[in-house]
Amino acid sequence: MSHQVRFLLPASFRPFTEGQRSVTVAASSVRTALEALVTRMPSLKSHVIDDSGHLQPYVNLFVDNQQITDLDSDAVALKNDSELLIVSALAGG
Repeated sequence: MSHQVRFLLPASFRPFTEGQRSVTVAASSVRTALEALVTRMPSLKSHVIDDSGHLQPYVNLFVDNQQITDLDSDAVALKNDSELLIVSALAGG
């Protein structure tokens, strides 16, 4: 069963999303949500997903404020109106 979920996109990703702050997609899992996002915004794909289909190492993904480390995790249930936040990890010291 697919749900309407919304990606919140920080300013660092907006050049690849036509300036949109959020994008709503239909998805049944975290993986299908991310696939729907990059299908809709193809220029975003290489900045979020690596060639093997995993999150880039410098990207953090949160679903309803819970950090996701595995796109295939069954522990994270999407519900209608879930919010997914993609954040670039900060480096430095």
